[in-house]
Amino acid sequence: MAPPLDQHRAQTLNANAKAKNRAGRRARKAFTLIELLVVIAVIGILAALLLPALSKAKLQAKQTSCLNNLRQVTAAGLMYLNDTQGGFPFNNPLVPGFVPSVGLMWSWSLTNYEISDGVRVCPSTRPQSLAVVDAPGAADLAWVGGGGGISSLVGSYGANGWLTQFVTAGPTAYAYGSYSQLFFGKLSAVTKPSLTPLFFDQNYLECAPLEADEPASDLYWGQNPYTMARDGMGCCTILRHGGPTASSSVAWQRGRPLPGAINMNFADGHGELVKLTSLWNYSWHLHWTNTAPKL
Repeated sequence: MAPPLDQHRAQTLNANAKAKNRAGRRARKAFTLIELLVVIAVIGILAALLLPALSKAKLQAKQTSCLNNLRQVTAAGLMYLNDTQGGFPFNNPLVPGFVPSVGLMWSWSLTNYEISDGVRVCPSTRPQSLAVVDAPGAADLAWVGGGGGISSLVGSYGANGWLTQFVTAGPTAYAYGSYSQLFFGKLSAVTKPSLTPLFFDQNYLECAPLEADEPASDLYWGQNPYTMARDGMGCCTILRHGGPTASSSVAWQRGRPLPGAINMNFADGHGELVKLTSLWNYSWHLHWTNTAPKL
């Protein structure tokens, strides 16, 4: 028996209402074009806010990893200096007086203390090919020592040249002129170990700064260690830390701000980030007078 007319009409109206409700819910689930644009704009703003923070965190992580590398190099260097009761060697196999049992320079000597290429290279730098013969590095580039028949090593750090012990005579660039009175000779001669740099970010294997040294004219390359009579402070005035690592030439001249920083470890074993403007505040050699040039 068919349902009464009123009951049938009520069922029809109820079905139609349910269908409209379902359609309304589906409509409410869809985004309008304006809503999509608002969401995209919000995501863009959040990305713009977060990316610099992420980039800064990445730089900080590399800087911290670099400082950890330097701590390992410094611990090994201090053990070497204590074991030998001398300085880091300069031992040229091409010069009379070469001693095969002694490392060529600190980087070769410290391989006996578990210091490998991986520890000597700062994470903010990229290594050069070992096929390159004895090439300096830069802010974002590791140096290569050796080649041409000498075992090659790579690294991003330099040693304080005033702690050098000359096994053989060196060329002018390594003999540091006539400043024999400035050499420490051995670790026990260091009277201010917490202020005497031992290892640090540099564009080559070592440098021997003087008080009157000026920063390099290019803060990407630093001072060219092959063109000066002495590898000076300019070899470590490179934009490696304290901001984005330089990846191309950055000119500097007197009167302009000196930006950036390098990691440095000292003769007492501690390490810290040092601003380039503060490099002259440390006791680099035996008679350092702490009279920095006016930059």
